[in-house]
Amino acid sequence: MQCSPKSYRFIFLTLTLVTVMAFALGCGSSGSHNTVIRFVNASPNQASLNVLIDGVSVQSALANGGSSTNYLTVQPGSRHIQMQDPNTSQNLIDDTISVASGSRTTFIATNYIGLITPVVLTDDNSAPASGAFKLRLINVAPNLGSADVYIQPGGTDINTVTPTTTNLAYTSASSYVSTTAGSYEVVFTQAGFKGILAGGNSIAFTGGQVRTAMVLNDPNGITFSEVLLPDSK
Repeated sequence: MQCSPKSYRFIFLTLTLVTVMAFALGCGSSGSHNTVIRFVNASPNQASLNVLIDGVSVQSALANGGSSTNYLTVQPGSRHIQMQDPNTSQNLIDDTISVASGSRTTFIATNYIGLITPVVLTDDNSAPASGAFKLRLINVAPNLGSADVYIQPGGTDINTVTPTTTNLAYTSASSYVSTTAGSYEVVFTQAGFKGILAGGNSIAFTGGQVRTAMVLNDPNGITFSEVLLPDSK
């Protein structure tokens, strides 16, 4: 049976639409498949934050105390980041950052003298050597000042060992440290002193893991806590 002209037009339009959709999907996924960003609320005085990327809400009421989003896929290039007070929709952070294709970024909101500011870090989730794990250390505790950090086997007397990282300044991050898998304590102290301010609990690290440990102020500004973030599974 011969097709009518209307049938031909329908088939042509359908094929055209499929082709256009396939092209659009291909362009949308190109270069962005592994470009991701996550957000952390480490501001001791801001109970929660809404997060927007390029004007689009991606997280509501991200709680403080080091709560984080999952890694969110974004297009590489310039991204407009806003973090807002959920009660007033006021922008507490309004920033534009550049993310490279295939990169992993951690965007941390921290607070110093009432001003919420961002700390933007590039993550490295490349696999460590066989049987090892990688750990990065971050100081986002404004009342701590500079920190010494110890990565030590569980039960170790801190007075008998030297710090893994010394004088880690506020808003600074160490390089990733590669260590044989096992149970360790990650301990933060004030630089030059041995008194434990955060950490000290035994953590089991398995081979292939990549993690970030950060120290932050509790809301009262006097005590400190440690938060462990997964950079990879």
